[in-house]
Amino acid sequence: RESLARNIGGVFARGSLRLRFALGTGFLLSIVLVGLVSVVIYHARVRIEAQLLDGLTQMVKWNAGMLELSLPPDTTALTLETVKSTGSSYQFDSDNLLRFEKLLGEMTQNGLVDFSVADRDNVVILSMDEQHLGDRLSPLEPSAAEAHSVTQNGRWRMVAAAPVRNKAGEILGSVRLTVDPGDLDDTLSSLRNALLLAGFGIILLAVLVSMWLVTPLSRAAHQLAAHAAEARQGKF
Repeated sequence: RESLARNIGGVFARGSLRLRFALGTGFLLSIVLVGLVSVVIYHARVRIEAQLLDGLTQMVKWNAGMLELSLPPDTTALTLETVKSTGSSYQFDSDNLLRFEKLLGEMTQNGLVDFSVADRDNVVILSMDEQHLGDRLSPLEPSAAEAHSVTQNGRWRMVAAAPVRNKAGEILGSVRLTVDPGDLDDTLSSLRNALLLAGFGIILLAVLVSMWLVTPLSRAAHQLAAHAAEARQGKF
């Protein structure tokens, strides 16, 4: 670090006044630009993430509510047979799951990783991916619908869950959604690169303008230095 600081100091110590002023201006503006872009991208991600999580919460709450309406009044356990035997028009068959995946994908502009229904013991009884049937999910901690971001296998995921209750208010199971918001990361990365590219272009223009503005001052400084040198030599 000390050698780097010395090298940077050497760069600014050498060269004309105009060059040093331009390099200093560009360096300071670059630091400000990187900081501003980082803050803007961070707040944009937080705001968009909050909106997506809120949308997922409402979506999973709606699906849990539809499932509750389709259950018989005397249901005490949530099983695959119970879900398939409901007499309502809302059925968790493959066609409806595909339509639901397309709908959620269009709304969030991201891919739906998984949509599943779990019983009271958090065992998956219905899933878009048959390989997940029988898997034990993490316990549903809150008593109401909620959504949060997690990291799974190094990838950003959004997970939403809502409890399914019977007529007596007992929790029989839950509905789970998992979404991959990878497109959001790509969009924010593209936005960050665009902002940096535009910012550095503006900085380059500012450096050129600063060099043009400081030219008269630099010329006057050189003239004063020359006159001072002549005065030291006795040339008045």
